[in-house]
Amino acid sequence: MTKIELVNIIAQTPGVTKVDAQKVIQAFMSSITKALSTGEKVTLMGFGSLQPVKTKTRMYRDIQSGESKKARGKTIVKFRTGSNLSEKIN
Repeated sequence: MTKIELVNIIAQTPGVTKVDAQKVIQAFMSSITKALSTGEKVTLMGFGSLQPVKTKTRMYRDIQSGESKKARGKTIVKFRTGSNLSEKIN
């Protein structure tokens, strides 16, 4: 499902326009992005949780030159499903 499809589904609710649905989804995504960028864990009860995790610096080999190089650590986001979501998809 894409963002546009989600907007269309929400806009089918009586009293909700596409513009309103789009604003709500954008605000929701912005809030989650802001929280994750500051290192906060985001928990949506019954759905799941998103948590920023820092990876370690690691060594890798450049295939073309054969030389060893360092890949800097970075922050990734891990998602863990909530119990309700797990039950519904399994």
